[in-house]
Amino acid sequence: MQEFVFRTELLEQHTGHEGGRAFAISVLRSEKILNQRLHRNMPETFQDRVDAIYHLLEQAYAYQTRTKLHKGAGIAPGRQARRLMEGFDFMDLAANEDHFNARTMSAFDGPPRWHRLTGAINAITLFGRGFGNLLKPKEMVPVCSSWTTVPSGKDYLAARVEDILIIMRKKGNSLGSPWRVIDNVYWHMPDKLFENCQCIEDDSSKEYCNHAQELLIGPEITKHPSGIISPLRLEPEGAIIFDGSPETDLFPTPEISFSSTLSGFKSPANDSAISVGYSPDSGTQEGSSSKAEGKRPVSDCNTVPNSRKRIRRVSSNSSGDILRTERAPDFRGQSRNEFFLTSGSSSQCSSADSLRGSRVESSISSRITAMENVENMELDPVEYKVGWICALQTELDAAQRMLDRIHTKGFGHGMDCNLYILGQIGQLNVVLTCLPMGQYGNNIAAVVATRMMNRFPEISIGLMVGIGGGLPSAKNDIRLGDVVVSIPHLQYGGVVQYDMGKFTSDGFITTGSLKAPPEKLLQVLNFMPSHGSPIPGLPDIEYPGVELDQLFDSSYTHTVDADTCISCDAQQVVPRPRTRTTTSPRVFYGTIASGNSVVKNSKIREILIQKHGVLCCEMEAAGLMNTKFPCLVIRGISDYADSHKNEIWMKYAAAAAAQYARDLLRTMPADIALAMEIEYSTFSNPRIASMSLLA
Repeated sequence: MQEFVFRTELLEQHTGHEGGRAFAISVLRSEKILNQRLHRNMPETFQDRVDAIYHLLEQAYAYQTRTKLHKGAGIAPGRQARRLMEGFDFMDLAANEDHFNARTMSAFDGPPRWHRLTGAINAITLFGRGFGNLLKPKEMVPVCSSWTTVPSGKDYLAARVEDILIIMRKKGNSLGSPWRVIDNVYWHMPDKLFENCQCIEDDSSKEYCNHAQELLIGPEITKHPSGIISPLRLEPEGAIIFDGSPETDLFPTPEISFSSTLSGFKSPANDSAISVGYSPDSGTQEGSSSKAEGKRPVSDCNTVPNSRKRIRRVSSNSSGDILRTERAPDFRGQSRNEFFLTSGSSSQCSSADSLRGSRVESSISSRITAMENVENMELDPVEYKVGWICALQTELDAAQRMLDRIHTKGFGHGMDCNLYILGQIGQLNVVLTCLPMGQYGNNIAAVVATRMMNRFPEISIGLMVGIGGGLPSAKNDIRLGDVVVSIPHLQYGGVVQYDMGKFTSDGFITTGSLKAPPEKLLQVLNFMPSHGSPIPGLPDIEYPGVELDQLFDSSYTHTVDADTCISCDAQQVVPRPRTRTTTSPRVFYGTIASGNSVVKNSKIREILIQKHGVLCCEMEAAGLMNTKFPCLVIRGISDYADSHKNEIWMKYAAAAAAQYARDLLRTMPADIALAMEIEYSTFSNPRIASMSLLA
């Protein structure tokens, strides 16, 4: 056995910090400490051991991600499995054991409520004993003896305020009431947090204070007898103890109305249809130990599938298993398209075996043959001049139906996890891709666009095509199924990120600016239908019906637990001008509002109209406008951004937007892509620029 020679006094002598995370980071950055050998006559250093531990943690994270994939795909654990908490043995990690096994611990009536938080951030659970007081107060405060340290035997979770604030800034909201910690998890203070204990003044009292905080979800909030209260303030240097009482089996979170501490805004509740960065609550499907094997870190290619899926294994000759995923029937009882995902031990993305063509209507029968027969034509990436990005599968289905030919399909190279569909519209070669299922918002849109531009660097026409919420006004009679296109208007370049700015004494002020679409794209719009005119091509989806296009008064909210507006009060419908003689979608040009939140509030809708003069709201465009992606945004109106939002118009609106995009591409001159390429890539070279101007 080799002699251990690491000098632990180096850690004790390392000064400059008072402890905590800053001290730990400073240790891990100290070259003197990292280069210390652990054993005599052995090359292993402290940094090698740190790297090994990080590698094991990455494997644990990868295992938890795969577990979430299975649960998100519809494999629900049984009652016994729900009573188990899964994690890893701390000693397996610390002792650098050969086998790093996942273990389970009985949670009796269910996992503790704080598991909603740790599961949402995919925190790794490490089981162990004898850790001591990992969090200790800097000085004694006037609390009773029950709370001088974290109470034992209560399954409590202790966390630093700084860490909780980081989580809330990224995925929560502390501006409204109640506070939303993450996703649909809300903060309730049943008694005290940092307040002084009154019970220490009266030792004879049998009433003891409670400093444990509760993490509640929607159904618990609505059933709470006295309502829920969030803290007024937090101590920046403090720590928080969260209650460990077990979760209960509850129905999905309903939409809840929240009051706000800021005038004019509400605390954004999680929406079941569109959620930014949302992950299902953690759980395990297994009651026994299982291994987190493999020696490669997890890739960022894993995405959480839609929860409305069933998954089954099928045989495969490849090294990875193929998971065939079938969509559950939608509310009309129709079975949606199947598609394939590949999963295996390799952390790199691999191409899917097949993507079935979408069903198309007879009105576009001229493109059916080309759509169903992929030509597997290999073109150089520089031959593709048009990039088309969608956010939802419904939008991607509509986009595929617009292609005259499909060349091939496949993933990008290396860490590019975009799945590209390469094809042709008219004489232009087009690249289609979609955001990962279950991921929405400006950030992921920017990532997808950047990957596309790196793979196809000669793209000079960029389109963001999909659905959005319509913002009708007396000036712009926008209806469901209409199309809104972003163009420069007033002080905006076509898109405004309405949730980026600063809070001042005068309220919230929007700051920053986004680029306008390429000038030559705007020139082509002069040859498209004018503002408020019908688009020439009809969507290839049946028109849902004018009786289902209802704009309700902004003060009237939707009937609870109803999928449609059949039960809503018809007297609250806003009268619309009877100026339309056909049901053809009309196109409107102006500013599009983009943010990282779903707008389902008519009052917020009216604020956006009055403040910015916008025609539509959505969640991805702002992430694209300041990237290299030369973007024009095209949105089909599927709802009115209010509580009456439903899915009835989604397919029709997506088809209308896709049809307009196709008409736009076919209107362009054959050489526009080359001309725009010269405009965008050569003006930095004066000689080439002068040649292009003289041509």
